[in-house]
Amino acid sequence: MQITPSRLENLFSDNSVWGLLLANLVTIVMAVMQDWSLLLVMWVYWCQSVIIGLFNFWRMMTLKRFSTKGVSSSNGPVLPTQKTKREMSWFFLIHYGMFHAGYLIFLFSGVFGEQPRYFSVGPMLM
Repeated sequence: MQITPSRLENLFSDNSVWGLLLANLVTIVMAVMQDWSLLLVMWVYWCQSVIIGLFNFWRMMTLKRFSTKGVSSSNGPVLPTQKTKREMSWFFLIHYGMFHAGYLIFLFSGVFGEQPRYFSVGPMLM
């Protein structure tokens, strides 16, 4: 995929890109100013990534113009039906979720030290 001026213009005209950049900048500034641990920063980014994944799943499920251009399976081309859209959305969510479950286990493992004393697992289990 080539980066063209029109692609860059489309990318930076998307408010979600600016919101994400701003959220990351605020996180970095707060982490530096408040001397956050690496583990705490990783928790912030894990939560952000989960939220992004859920929003993308929702966007995929509610697409008005769904295309399967360039998608094929062993049986040939994939038809752009509502069923296909749902299946592809769930496929994304399940795989994205499995990655984040592994990431969650990694964060709970204590590799990066003790959990912050104000961190509680309780709300995440409900």
